[in-house]
Amino acid sequence: MLFRSGVTVFSDLYHKHSNNFKTFFDFSDGSQTYRNFRDRDHFIECSPFTPYQFRLFQASIQSLSEHNAFEGRHSSVGERSMLGVFQQVAILIGGHEPGQIATFDLMFEGIRTSLKSNVQSSIIKAESQLNDKFAIKLLKSLFLVKYIRTFKASARNLCILAFDGFERDLPRLKKEVEEALALLEQQTYIQRNGDYFEFLTNEEQDIEAEIKNVSVETVELNAELEKLIFEHVIKERKIKFKDNGQDFAYSRKIDDKLQGREYELSVNVITPFKTDDDREEAFRMQSNFRDEMVVIMPLDARLAMDLSMYKRTEKYIKQNFSSAQQDTVRAILSEKGARNNDRYKEVQRLVKESLAEAKIIIGGAEVKTSGTDPQTRIVEGFGELISRVYPNLKMHGNAVYTENDINKLFKESRADMFQTTAQSLAEPEQEALAFIHTSSQRGVRTTLKAFIEKFDKKPYGWHYLASLHALANLYLFGKLEIRSGGSV
Repeated sequence: MLFRSGVTVFSDLYHKHSNNFKTFFDFSDGSQTYRNFRDRDHFIECSPFTPYQFRLFQASIQSLSEHNAFEGRHSSVGERSMLGVFQQVAILIGGHEPGQIATFDLMFEGIRTSLKSNVQSSIIKAESQLNDKFAIKLLKSLFLVKYIRTFKASARNLCILAFDGFERDLPRLKKEVEEALALLEQQTYIQRNGDYFEFLTNEEQDIEAEIKNVSVETVELNAELEKLIFEHVIKERKIKFKDNGQDFAYSRKIDDKLQGREYELSVNVITPFKTDDDREEAFRMQSNFRDEMVVIMPLDARLAMDLSMYKRTEKYIKQNFSSAQQDTVRAILSEKGARNNDRYKEVQRLVKESLAEAKIIIGGAEVKTSGTDPQTRIVEGFGELISRVYPNLKMHGNAVYTENDINKLFKESRADMFQTTAQSLAEPEQEALAFIHTSSQRGVRTTLKAFIEKFDKKPYGWHYLASLHALANLYLFGKLEIRSGGSV
């Protein structure tokens, strides 16, 4: 009678919650797929355990054994050992109500006595020093999956490991997991790498604490940001103006600090490291008086923290790897280096996402761009800057000049050209001739260098080939004389 009553209770639970099993128990973020409940009978047979726990725990004790975590006489990782653990957990949760689930951290209690003392010392320390019981449960789960490469310990997947009943408030569970992870990371029990979290052994904790104490200067962070933004996202040192295909060089600025050579136009990227309350308003006003495009990235503590941690880790490994004598330390540093490379890829992703959402300010006003690709947005915004700074660029229309175009001019017949009047000259030639006349009236002989420099700057922005084209036409029209070394 009791057995039939139990089957009925669990059968009702299955029918009530089976549509949500994928939400409750399917791992994401690149983790290996584990079998879920097949049907009602499978659910009744497994409860209060879940199918993933059997395979995941088997992988856990195998990987821990490979890393020499067990005492010699307890090194078995066979089904008999697993059976004993699940039996012990079942006894431990004997008072649970139907619908409550055995959380994955409870498996730790089943192997605690078999683990070497130094392996579990971090957990023992946490149990004595942390008042947050949920954080300790999460730490035990992270210990169990530490060496399972096919399991990605993201916050979402850790919520599944901590899921303790079908009536659980999932948003509340997510918040509890995030708060516990923040506490464990702050106390250096775990480390975060992108979206994933990892349990730290005693030696790893010591190294992680030393890494956090490494000093990183602002200039180092700016140099890394310059590389991430200008080389990985914008990619080009000159940006092509789509109207005529002309390339324009620009100054690179990070948080208003010039990086490298200065040009007439600038791209000034304001990063999450610039946290002033009036950051947007200040740079919006400043842009009224500068020939620059201001790109204001949204404040992002995660990006700032990850980039700082990347630089600290990189610096620490460079300083300590060659001098590390113990093989265990070398192994930890090698692993840190590999994880830091993963962290850098995550930082690259965060930078791209941030630039996709950044505000683009020119002349005190926000410029709206099409699409969300960060490179496209910046190129499009820079085109607007070019149009504003160089209004006389449009004198050439969409013409694109080559050296062959200029050579062709000199091969054309000069018949009737001497009769050409100033009124029939194109706008660029008229502008060029006016400059030469003005210089002549002042008693200044115009040099080719001075001519090109004049029309390279605002309000013109002409490519040097466009300037030569205008000059060649004036020569052909007989409007000027060209001398080299005193000879015509």
